[in-house]
Amino acid sequence: MKRIREASLVFFQGLIEFIVYLPLIFAANGLVQPAAWEQWWWFVLLLSYPAGYLLGVRAAFRQPSVTLLLAVLCGTGIGALLLSVASIGTAIATALGCMVGLYRGARAALAPWPVRFTSAHFSIGLLIYVIFSVIMQRNERFAVSSFLLTAGGLSTMLAMLLVVNLRTVRAESAASGSVARTDAAVRNRNIRLTLLVVLATLLLAASGTLRQWFRTVWGQASEWISRLLAPGEPSPAAPPQSEPAAPPPSMLPAGEPPDPSPWWDWIMYGFMGVVGLFILIAVIRRLPLVPSLLRALIARLALWLRRERIADRADYQDEVDRIAEPKRKRRSLFRLGSRPEAKSVADDPSARLVFLYRTWLSERTKSGQPFEPSRTPIEMGQAEAIRSGEETGGDFGVRLTRAYSAYRYGGIEAQDGELARMTGEIRPKKPKK
Repeated sequence: MKRIREASLVFFQGLIEFIVYLPLIFAANGLVQPAAWEQWWWFVLLLSYPAGYLLGVRAAFRQPSVTLLLAVLCGTGIGALLLSVASIGTAIATALGCMVGLYRGARAALAPWPVRFTSAHFSIGLLIYVIFSVIMQRNERFAVSSFLLTAGGLSTMLAMLLVVNLRTVRAESAASGSVARTDAAVRNRNIRLTLLVVLATLLLAASGTLRQWFRTVWGQASEWISRLLAPGEPSPAAPPQSEPAAPPPSMLPAGEPPDPSPWWDWIMYGFMGVVGLFILIAVIRRLPLVPSLLRALIARLALWLRRERIADRADYQDEVDRIAEPKRKRRSLFRLGSRPEAKSVADDPSARLVFLYRTWLSERTKSGQPFEPSRTPIEMGQAEAIRSGEETGGDFGVRLTRAYSAYRYGGIEAQDGELARMTGEIRPKKPKK
């Protein structure tokens, strides 16, 4: 039962690859040109995936060259058997389909399901769709397949967006045990981006149909306006001209143009040589300064785009890039009001906890302790407890870092009483004289 389920997953993998690389299948079909009723080699290609998987599980070949050789031998044998009952084009197409399906299915036995598909597979498939769509639009033989190309391209785009979206959410999520907790802003941003790209893809896919529809509507509207402005019988068509119109007289002087002076050519050659020599000298003299000039240009572009590069600091850095404030865009657009009022964290337990943790971390750094961003908050609290021994500061650091880690990675908020006690203990001690 387990093998049947895994073979079904491999068949589903073959179906996905069939959709992603559909233009290549159309190209192979156009090259070998099988008969119209002999398109069943596509099903042979799909069925070769689970067959290759079962063969790879039984044989357990670790080298891809051995698997490729076995797939070529099996595909060639099946193609040779079909020569007696089908055309040579169908035999070649079936042999190629068996080779590809057996090889990909056998290699799937060595790779887990999450790593069989990446965003690179769908990106390459999307590029193939774009290239082959441009080529096939100029060939009338592939006009029947335009709908399949559009549907396959949209499916590839949606699959790529799904894979990229899932990996982005996993990378930006804070894991709590085995459950990933995704921030609402990250989820909403990914949903909006996905909808925007899907809408743009649909508009691009339907651009030809929309353009033809607008051209038809405009032609009918122009004809209706012409009939409305010029009622009555249509004017008779102009009789065709029996003789072409005489060309206009030439404005050039009569006779052959005089040849330019060879001395003028030599003067121009010398002038261009001197200019080229000066340019070459200037380039050679400025060649050592090219990296610095590029860095200056990049810095200028970053300044124009308001994305200045911030060097790494040795002290604590706030991980909040931009705090969302209401009416920020309207205030920046119309310049309404003065400076925004400072927000109080007294009514928000989570904000108070974050404020306490950052205050403790800054005081710890100012007291001379090294700032180690590679450590987790709990590890820094334990290190502070070991350094302080049985003092209150070490116990406070452990309690604060545990409460902050529970909120940051588990979503558990601290109690008001515990926050009040930690607020009273956050004041730094006076140094002993």
